[in-house]
Amino acid sequence: MTQILSMCILGELFFCVYDFPALLFMSIGCAMIVSNANTTETIQRTRKETLEILLTPLFITYVVITIIITICAFISLRTLLKHLLVFERNARLEDERNQQKQMMAEVSNFGNSALESRS
Repeated sequence: MTQILSMCILGELFFCVYDFPALLFMSIGCAMIVSNANTTETIQRTRKETLEILLTPLFITYVVITIIITICAFISLRTLLKHLLVFERNARLEDERNQQKQMMAEVSNFGNSALESRS
C-alpha cells in the first residue's frame, strides 16, 4: 500500500528489480511476525517447530494471497505502462502532424505574401 501511495502522491517509480524482492521479503517477514504474535509469552522454538508453523494452512494461505496480490499489482502496472507508452507515442505523432501542418501553413502564407508583394 505504501508503494502505491508513494507512486501516486510522490511520483516515485517502481523498479521491479529492487522493489519486488523487497516487497516479497517484507510480506514474508510480516507473515512471520503475525504467526508469532499469537502468543503472549516468549517461546523458544526449534527449527522443526518453526517449520511446522510455516507450513500451516493459515500461513500458506496468507503467503499465497500476498503473492497473488503482488503479481496482480505487477501485471496491472505493466499493462498501465504499456498503455501509457501507446498514449505517449500517439501524442508525439499528433504533435509532429500539428507541427507539419503549421509549417505548411507558414510556407503557404509566406508564398502568398511573396506573390502579393510582386504584384
